[in-house]
Amino acid sequence: MDPAVLTEGLRIAKLSSARKKSGWKRYDGAIRKICDAIIEDCWNGEFYTASAGHFCQFYTRDFGIACKWLDADRCRSTLSYALAKFREADAVTVAITPAGKPFDFPTFSPDSLAYLLHALRVCKADAVVAAHQDFLEAQITAWCGRVIDEDGFVRRNVHFGGMRDHAVRSSSCYDNAMVLLLKQEAHTLGLKTPPIALTPEIFIKEFWVDDHCKDERDNDVISGDASVVPFWLGIIDDAKMANAMLQRLHRMKLDKPLPLAYSAPGQSPKMIWQNVFSNGWEAEAKWMQLGLMYASIARRHHKELFEEIKDQLAQNILTNQNILEVFTPKGEPYTSTFYHADEGMLWGAALARNLLS
Repeated sequence: MDPAVLTEGLRIAKLSSARKKSGWKRYDGAIRKICDAIIEDCWNGEFYTASAGHFCQFYTRDFGIACKWLDADRCRSTLSYALAKFREADAVTVAITPAGKPFDFPTFSPDSLAYLLHALRVCKADAVVAAHQDFLEAQITAWCGRVIDEDGFVRRNVHFGGMRDHAVRSSSCYDNAMVLLLKQEAHTLGLKTPPIALTPEIFIKEFWVDDHCKDERDNDVISGDASVVPFWLGIIDDAKMANAMLQRLHRMKLDKPLPLAYSAPGQSPKMIWQNVFSNGWEAEAKWMQLGLMYASIARRHHKELFEEIKDQLAQNILTNQNILEVFTPKGEPYTSTFYHADEGMLWGAALARNLLS
């Protein structure tokens, strides 16, 4: 195990213990004011941190999800910081410790490079791309060799990290969506890539089943990330399919009392051993990040459902006077023996400000 992972685990456990005793920071005002304050608290003068709580560091995926709604100059500064650290480590990783060391948890994650390229494009960071073009193209080449199998899909029977990083899956829908994200963003940025055969049409044919995207190539389990992320990224851009997906997750009550859970009861995949420290949090727990993505799709394709979701999310934020990371199936802030839901989430403030205020 990377020593950085152990150090991070101990640091987060200590801060979680303090949050259990003292609670979280409460921001005054309406949703817009709360979101603005969180975003400001996540800016440390050089880069955006993933949260104003214990994830006080750069997280590639979190930044990639949030950057569209953040200050462009600060985003470019963030990307300059991250690329300098990644180049030094000769790797694009899940995160960078507060001390500046890149690391992966629990293992290499395909979405790190995909979301980094996405952020570089969204933030119009042309100068950053130019400064690191050789490094980025080398990383893309290595990524394709590591992630993509001969049939054009993500390799089977390899555990990759990702949004649902505790889940052990085989050629998941989420990871295959990252192949398409990387392919599109690299092309738009003008970066050289090895041939990538996967297309949105092939992806849909492989993963779409009636009213959802199946979680893995070799099963038909319904999961929140498999169903939501392809629509949120624009890989699937079909109103009827989006409406069907939204109604299916709603019927399954993955969005009750708060959106959104990864799985219905009894449908979770095998989890990594570290899951004992935060049992259930990537199963039936309710994730604000996934819920806000779900809400953004509902706003476009199901106005009635969006109003219902909007009220749930808004009430949650106003009640907590903050944007917390994850909640129990009953809608209470998630806590376990060693962990407490983080606070002041950057992605939460960015998406909520856009959707709810």
